[in-house]
Amino acid sequence: MHTVFFRTLLVVFSICFSSYSYAEETEEQKERQRLIEKIKEAHKLACKDTSIPCKEHLSNSNLTKNSQQYRDSVLEKIRQTAESNFPEALIEDGRYGVVIISMELDRNGKLEDVRLMKKTDIKLIDEFAIELVKRAQPYPQFEGLINEDIDVVVLTESFHFNTENRIKDVEKSN
Repeated sequence: MHTVFFRTLLVVFSICFSSYSYAEETEEQKERQRLIEKIKEAHKLACKDTSIPCKEHLSNSNLTKNSQQYRDSVLEKIRQTAESNFPEALIEDGRYGVVIISMELDRNGKLEDVRLMKKTDIKLIDEFAIELVKRAQPYPQFEGLINEDIDVVVLTESFHFNTENRIKDVEKSN
């Protein structure tokens, strides 16, 4: 409950302050950063006061060098798994599509949850996308790469399944 509230506040502040032009950003950017830090601190306190795992959504807007490294290693593991397990039916029929997948990983690299956020009109691709994320386990541990207060990271990614027996990330989604 607390996590959703603070995450929503963080998104609202990010959206509110993202419309300024680069030239005007100095004061607004400082204020935005100050408010984001306050929300993050309140979020940490709320996580400590409850038994709910503290989650961190990794997106382009909040990636550090270490969290980018972790995210890249997870995506590479998924790509490698896809290439060796790509369904023959998709190759033979020349089917392709884009899905958006949200996955939650604990600090030991265990998949806690996976959801299909955007489906294709091809059931085989949708099912393969979910199975792929499950099959790619175990994922790397994020100890030392992600803030020590975080119990679970959430990655939401777009993937393009193409006709060349490949999967590639289309864009880095939030």
